[in-house]
Amino acid sequence: MAEYYVEFKDAVGNSHGDKYFNEPTDAAALTKGQNLLTAEHRGNKRVTVATVYQRTVVSQRANEVGELKV
Repeated sequence: MAEYYVEFKDAVGNSHGDKYFNEPTDAAALTKGQNLLTAEHRGNKRVTVATVYQRTVVSQRANEVGELKV
């Protein structure tokens, strides 16, 4: 299981928070990210873009897995 997080943004690029979760693969993380984006968009219509990152402990950086849109 790898640790991922999804960062929510509006169309202009302003951040609207993030959520952390664990998934076994990148594909599963993208699916979970799309579901989280849809749920976030229902509550806040300005949120239209989400970027999924995989957290890495060694390099202190996150690797971008993909960008999602509503």
